[in-house]
Amino acid sequence: MPSPHTGIALSEKLYALLLQEGLKDIDSVVKKIRESVKYVRRSQIRKKKFFECVNLVGLDSKRGLRQDVPTRWNSTFLMLDSVLYYRRAFCHLELSDSNYKDCPDPYEWEKAEKICEFLEPFYNITCIFSGAKYPTVNLYFPTVYTSYLSLMKSERSEDAYLSAMAKAMLTKFEKYWKDFSLILTIAIVLDPRYKLNFVDYAYGNVYGMKGSPQFLEVKRNLDLLFTEYSKSKVSTINVVTSLPTPNAKNPAQKFLQRQTKVLKEFNNFESQEQTVMQKSELDVYLDEPRV
Repeated sequence: MPSPHTGIALSEKLYALLLQEGLKDIDSVVKKIRESVKYVRRSQIRKKKFFECVNLVGLDSKRGLRQDVPTRWNSTFLMLDSVLYYRRAFCHLELSDSNYKDCPDPYEWEKAEKICEFLEPFYNITCIFSGAKYPTVNLYFPTVYTSYLSLMKSERSEDAYLSAMAKAMLTKFEKYWKDFSLILTIAIVLDPRYKLNFVDYAYGNVYGMKGSPQFLEVKRNLDLLFTEYSKSKVSTINVVTSLPTPNAKNPAQKFLQRQTKVLKEFNNFESQEQTVMQKSELDVYLDEPRV
């Protein structure tokens, strides 16, 4: 089973790689928006004219326009988000400035909104990852799972560009999901807010059924891990409760030897009986209500 720390490290890099892949063949509407921002920011006269349009349509001029760095997908999202806010100002600028040629048409504005809407969850997720100074393993499965659902939904989109972008990203994402979803899922089971019910719910949404084979595999591995934990715990108890082994051969010390052996056998018997007759710590934890 892969290390959870490896899963964390990879998941922090995953979204950058996914979005770079998805935005590799950038759509013409994004190029238009990029050129629109460049046009406004290129001179003080154009800036002044643009913000006159901003004031005219009643928007907040303090929000400002963002220029993206094409190789950084998150900056492209921030650019789209800022330009969409000033959409009416750009449309007004097109009417008042004959030199401005890159204003998107209504269909392209709608497409830009879809792209921005698609990118927003991934942007929020990367902010969660980068904002936590010491990110813990249980942070990752809910975000990775919701990313998977978002990509699957977008792949089925009627918009050809969104569908192609999601498909390119899914190819890389599914390799990560295959390698690390198991260990990250077990980590979320140990978060009392989620437990196994959330895993069954999440896998049901991904695979189309509750009690899926993938969910049963998580449960099986969880039980195996707990079994190994229980063995080490019983071993520790036996060491602590055992009497010291005497070296002398007089009758009293021979009796102590037999007593030590019997005590060890009893410890083993009792631990086995408790396993059969009582719920394990894991079962007790899973049966308790979620926090």
